[in-house]
Formats: sequence, structure tokens, C-alpha cells
Amino acid sequence: MTSTITPTEQSVFGTYITSREEFLQAKVAVIIDTAQVINNIILEKSLLLGHQIRVFNRENEAIAWLEN
Repeated sequence: MTSTITPTEQSVFGTYITSREEFLQAKVAVIIDTAQVINNIILEKSLLLGHQIRVFNRENEAIAWLEN
């Protein structure tokens, strides 16, 4: 069963990722359902802070990106 996360949950996740020193050099792949609404503000903030975070609809695409 796939569930969607609310904008508030997205914000909490984004804030957590950007606040953790161990994630500064990490690549973070987020896999979502195609129906999920993405909070682009969080992604843009993460990118401005130098984080590598991308959203994918398919696990195999996320894994391929992580392995590069």
C-alpha cells in the first residue's frame, strides 16, 4: 500500500535532511507515487544549501542515480 505524505510531512522531512551534518555530502533519492504533490520549495531550499536530492517515480531510476 502506498500512502502520500502531506505538505507538512514533506516539510519535516526536508528540514530533517538539511539539518543533519552527515547528509551534507549525501545523495538523497525520494521515491514517490505519480499522484503525490511535491513541495518544490523544500527541494529548492535543499539544492541551494548544496544537498543532492532528487525525486523519482521509479525505484530503478533512483538506484541508477544513486550509483552514479
